[in-house]
Amino acid sequence: MIVFAFPSHATREQAKVIAPYLKGSELILHATKGIEEKSLKRISVVLREELPIWRVGAISGPNLAGEIAKNEPAATVVASEFDDVIRAGEALMNTPRFKFIHRMT
Repeated sequence: MIVFAFPSHATREQAKVIAPYLKGSELILHATKGIEEKSLKRISVVLREELPIWRVGAISGPNLAGEIAKNEPAATVVASEFDDVIRAGEALMNTPRFKFIHRMT
C-alpha cells in the first residue's frame, strides 16, 4: 500500500519519479484534493496514466492533520472500485480514533 499525498499540481511529476520503482502489484490510496489543472482529470486517472498500477483508491474526509495528531476523533471516506484497496487502507490506518467509511465507486 502506497499513500500518495501530493498537491494536485505536483501529482503527475511525482508519479513519474516513483513509477520506475514500482512493480505493478502495489495498491495506491491518494489523499490529493482537486483535479489536475491542465487536463481537468481526476487524480486517480492521472495516477493510472503515470504508474504501472491499476488498483487505485481515494481517501477524503472532514479531518485535519492537527486534530489527528492530537488523537482527536476523525473519520475519512475511502472510495475505490477495488475491494482489496479498501480493505488494505482500512487495515493500515483504522484506529480507535480514526475510522474509515467505505465507498465503492
